Amino acid sequence: MYSQVKFRPGVGTALDSALQSRADQTTDVAFSQVAKRDLERLYVLYRLSLPKFSEEEAMIIVNALNGASHVTPEMTHRLYVDVQEYLEESKAYRVPSVSESARTLLIRLKAFSRFECMAVYDAAERFWLGPYSYNAEETHQRLKDVGFIS
Repeated sequence: MYSQVKFRPGVGTALDSALQSRADQTTDVAFSQVAKRDLERLYVLYRLSLPKFSEEEAMIIVNALNGASHVTPEMTHRLYVDVQEYLEESKAYRVPSVSESARTLLIRLKAFSRFECMAVYDAAERFWLGPYSYNAEETHQRLKDVGFIS
């Protein structure tokens, strides 16, 4: 069974223009077909572009991005800032051994492309869908399911 997805891009919006420029006007390809194709591509690219992390790094990221939904592509470069602010506010990461691994993570995040950052935000959003579990095995599985860890 297929879920039916309906949306209106809004006349004259950037999304409307993008869909129009990708639709073949000579064959009357519907916007919905273009949107479906592009979403399929996007989700595959998210999966392929999402860097792998250690479980500790992944937990830092998901905790730092808890509630950070609807991040615009223009703001994705702030990923390392969001994580850095979380680390600065969290007393647990003031321990020298942990802070060194956190610094390494920040350096790594700062080097990510915007697309890699968007893939991280997307995975974090998916991690937080549904009820959160404090069970370590369930958390590990969710990190794996969204692609943060192998």
